[in-house]
Amino acid sequence: MPLKRETPTLVWITLAGAGAGILVGGVTGVMAMNTRAPVAPNCPGDVCDPKYTEEVERLNALRHVSTAAFAFSGVALAGAGVWWLFAPPPRPAHAFVQPRIGLASVRLEGAF
Repeated sequence: MPLKRETPTLVWITLAGAGAGILVGGVTGVMAMNTRAPVAPNCPGDVCDPKYTEEVERLNALRHVSTAAFAFSGVALAGAGVWWLFAPPPRPAHAFVQPRIGLASVRLEGAF
C-alpha cells in the first residue's frame, strides 16, 4: 500500500493569505495609479503645491499598502513552498496480517 503525501492544512491557509495579499496589492496599486494621474502634472520634479497635500498623502498611503501586500504575498508563497517541500513524510501504517475467509478460499492479507 503506497503512502500518499497530503498537503498540510497550514500550507493551504498560507497560500490563501498570499492570494489575498496579491489581490490587495493589485487593487491598491491600481488605486494609487488612479490617484497619481491627476496630481502628477501639478508636481514638477516630484515637488507638489501644498494644495495637493491630501492627494499626495493618500497616494503615498496606497503605495505603501500595495508594496507591503505584495511583499507579504512573496514571503507567504515562499513559506508555503518551503513548508510543503520540507513537511515530514507520512508515517507508514503499522504492519498487519489478517485472515480472509471466503466461500471457496482461505488466505492471509497484510502490509508491511
